[in-house]
Amino acid sequence: MASQQDILLRVRKTLEGIDGSSPDTAQQPTLNDQLEQYTAAGASPYEEITRSGRSFHVRNTVAVAAVVAFPTTTANLQLYNNEPENGRSYVIDYLYFANVVSTAVVAHAQMLALIGQVRETAPTDAALVIQQLNGVGKKDTVARTVLTGTALPATTGIAGLWMAVGPQAIKTDAVATPGYGAGFEVNGRIVVPPGRFFATQVLANVVGETFITGIMWHERQLRLA
Repeated sequence: MASQQDILLRVRKTLEGIDGSSPDTAQQPTLNDQLEQYTAAGASPYEEITRSGRSFHVRNTVAVAAVVAFPTTTANLQLYNNEPENGRSYVIDYLYFANVVSTAVVAHAQMLALIGQVRETAPTDAALVIQQLNGVGKKDTVARTVLTGTALPATTGIAGLWMAVGPQAIKTDAVATPGYGAGFEVNGRIVVPPGRFFATQVLANVVGETFITGIMWHERQLRLA
């Protein structure tokens, strides 16, 4: 037999900064004509994980020549999850690439990314600056970075694992002016478990274009299937 239950909530207006009602004030929410309840998020999507100090950014500081075919073990930048087994996973939030040296031809470039599928031995850390995105600077991470001079392990750097991510960047003028690039909101579509590599690369239509790439991620304990 169906029964009716009333639900009481604390209701705050969307633009109200502080809840001014007393602690014991509760109201019954109302629905619109389609029986929908409108809600508003209390924070921006990444605010809480960033506030807690678990969001990071890294990029290489020396531009690397783009490849003109899909790579295998050659990467622009590598990020290694040095957590122990069952440690924190790296959830990729955002990727970007930017042109630094350009040739006097019309050029277009596409960012590539690779997520390793097997645990690998920890690499020597290139000690790139890892930026904690809440500005506190504690660097609560054990991530390691690897520059392009060191190849990915052959069991990770497999041609078929590289994927195109984000939009192409196009330089429409045949002049040697750098600065084109693009970024991509990954929003957690890629998760790097402990012991795996995540790598970036740039594919271009001409030899001589160089790029830096950057990675933003947050870290959390996940149960991976």
